[in-house]
Amino acid sequence: NRLYIIMDVMTNGIYFIEARSPIEAFGILASRLDEAMRAGQMVDEEYDITLKGDDIKNANTVEDLFNTVKSKM
Repeated sequence: NRLYIIMDVMTNGIYFIEARSPIEAFGILASRLDEAMRAGQMVDEEYDITLKGDDIKNANTVEDLFNTVKSKM
């Protein structure tokens, strides 16, 4: 495996992904972003709290995300 660094010019996000190929790295990134988007939708539906992209991007763990949601309640 190699470490791929993917830069998102739209959000200025930098992602470090370990994968066997660049295509696999982009697939992993797409999966992670999809999961983050679904988590944001669930929080919006269940708690009527809108998470911003930076809220999700700055959360390194589920606990970080939980604390962000809790602080907005």
